[in-house]
Amino acid sequence: MSDDALVLSGSAEGELTASEAFLLRARRRATRLAVALVRAPFSAETVTELTAYVEQDAEAAQVAYQQLRDLPESALRRRITELTADRGCPAGDGPEVQS
Repeated sequence: MSDDALVLSGSAEGELTASEAFLLRARRRATRLAVALVRAPFSAETVTELTAYVEQDAEAAQVAYQQLRDLPESALRRRITELTADRGCPAGDGPEVQS
């Protein structure tokens, strides 16, 4: 199975793959944690949530993100086009690919 298939397979056009959905959830969780670290860095709840993230999702998120980053730019652009087409986003108005 190619790297393209590993990250991008298993989804209908316009739907997130399991890997993409996991990365989205992990990114949202990390963003909430970043805000919590600014607002309440010494809160027991912040520490508990941060510890849980590191123990449960951080490593898998790093692996999934690296797999995504390793894809050829053409595959990433094609995938962005597929995902933004359902939303009616004109080409070029979707998320940017960072290299």
